[in-house]
Amino acid sequence: MPGLFAAGEVACGLHGGANRLGGNSLADILVFGKRSGEAAAKYASDKKIAEIEDSEVQEEINRVLSYLKPGGVNPYLLVDELTETMSNKVGIVRNGPDLESALQKILELKEEYKKVSVPGGRKYNHGLFTALELGNMLIAAEAIVRSAIMRTESRGAHTRKDYPKKDRNWLKNIILWKEGDTMKMDTVPVPEMPEELKKLVKPEVYQ
Repeated sequence: MPGLFAAGEVACGLHGGANRLGGNSLADILVFGKRSGEAAAKYASDKKIAEIEDSEVQEEINRVLSYLKPGGVNPYLLVDELTETMSNKVGIVRNGPDLESALQKILELKEEYKKVSVPGGRKYNHGLFTALELGNMLIAAEAIVRSAIMRTESRGAHTRKDYPKKDRNWLKNIILWKEGDTMKMDTVPVPEMPEELKKLVKPEVYQ
C-alpha cells in the first residue's frame, strides 16, 4: 500500500510465524524502525497532502458520534465475550471444531456490535474508545480465525491438533480483504528465498 510504512511485529518482522526469545523483537524495531522512518520521510518529502472530501469527514464524524446514545448494548460485555472466545477456542493449540465455533461466535458478536452504544459525551469517554476499538478487534479476530481454519497444517506458531504436520503444499501466504461487509480470502505462493539467504538458514523440513 503506497505511503504505508511499518516496523516490528505488526509488519511480521524477522521473527514472524515461529516464536522467538523474549527481547529479540527490540532489535527488530530499532533497526527497521529507523529504516522505515527514514523511508517514510523520504517518501513524504515530495508528496502533497491529499484532498479529502468534506462529506467523507462528516461521514466519519457521524459514525463516531452514533455510539453516543443510551439504551444500547454495553461494549465491555462484548469485549469480554470476544476475549473468552479467542482464549478458549483460538489458543496455542487449535482444532477445526473449536475454530468453527469461534467463527460463529464472532459473527454473532458482529451483529450485536451494531447495537452498541455508550452514555456520556465526547470528552475522554473511555466507553466510546472501547466501542470504536471493539470494531477493529472483531475484524482482527475474524481474520485470525478464518485464516486458521483455512491453513490445514501446523507451521510456526500456528499449531493444529487435527493437522499436526507441516505441509509443503501450504508454503503460501493467506491474504484477506474487505468487499462490503464480507471478508474475502485467497492465497499467494511464498516468494523463492534469495540464494544468499539460503546459505544462512536451515532448509524447510517436512515429515
